[in-house]
Amino acid sequence: HIRLSMNLPSVDGYSNLERLGEGAFGEVFRAVDNKSRDFVALKRIKMVVSSSQLQSESALLKECNSKYIVRYYGIVSNRNENWIVMEYCHCGSLHAFIR
Repeated sequence: HIRLSMNLPSVDGYSNLERLGEGAFGEVFRAVDNKSRDFVALKRIKMVVSSSQLQSESALLKECNSKYIVRYYGIVSNRNENWIVMEYCHCGSLHAFIR
């Protein structure tokens, strides 16, 4: 269930944002990575953390590499917002899949 909005955010390096939903930590969008042309999921983070804490967490998540875990690509800071960039799963969330 993709909901389109006329007021979609823009994120440098990504295009064709489509809002997928909202979770506990922020809104999730499907987007196209302008370099690779692959679909990615972008999550706009609601919480505010220090830059060093964000970079530390980012480095740890980049090391997680398993076919059973959604791939984490990095953090993008854009117009005073932080976005998590991760693998796009076309089947939706695990929660939606289990229902």
